[in-house]
Amino acid sequence: MNRFAIAACGIAAFAAATQAQVVNGFTEDFNSGTAAWLDNIFAPVIGVSSGGPDGSAYISAGADFSNSGLDDTVVLFRGEAGPTAPVDASGGGFVGDYFAAGITELTFSVRHDAAAPVQFFTRFATPNRFPGTIIIDAGVVNPNQWTDVTISILGGPDIVINEGPPSVFNQVFSDVGLVQIGAVVNGALAGQSGFTFDLDNVRVTPTPGAAVLLGFGALAARRRRA
Repeated sequence: MNRFAIAACGIAAFAAATQAQVVNGFTEDFNSGTAAWLDNIFAPVIGVSSGGPDGSAYISAGADFSNSGLDDTVVLFRGEAGPTAPVDASGGGFVGDYFAAGITELTFSVRHDAAAPVQFFTRFATPNRFPGTIIIDAGVVNPNQWTDVTISILGGPDIVINEGPPSVFNQVFSDVGLVQIGAVVNGALAGQSGFTFDLDNVRVTPTPGAAVLLGFGALAARRRRA
């Protein structure tokens, strides 16, 4: 895969943010149920009452990569809210203007039973589902163990793919309407099915002063092309 840096952010785009619900620091721990999260085919995920990274509840979903090729990004968990969502996941806690709220990262705990380490990503999109921005975590998650994944909106080593020109980044993060978590298909997954993926402790983190930082164009992004 080729990676190349692109500029993202402009104060004009920041100032033109929509009137979406403002996101504050929020954590979904699934201790009260599945919180209306859905799987890849928009079916309800499975709620498990114990066994998460801290011993508490988590959600689980099966995964089928039989029609997926290497480096495909396949959504596994859907935390969606707004006019195009069947239900509002987590009460809409992950939607809104990330710039205005100073949200700099999304983190989650994940586990899988594939035969090799797997990379994870988050796709953020506008309420109309498109365009979106995919951010792929630079690290990998080993099989059969809970691992924390941090998706950095500020850039860093993570891989950023905008579904369109660089301006899409500002469009998406000033009006996030859905959050989707998935896996990057590798040789252990491509063409295969019968996997189980588990998710817990999804949270967005605001950083004091980050709204000003983001607004003045200090944010950097990368784009990947397969």
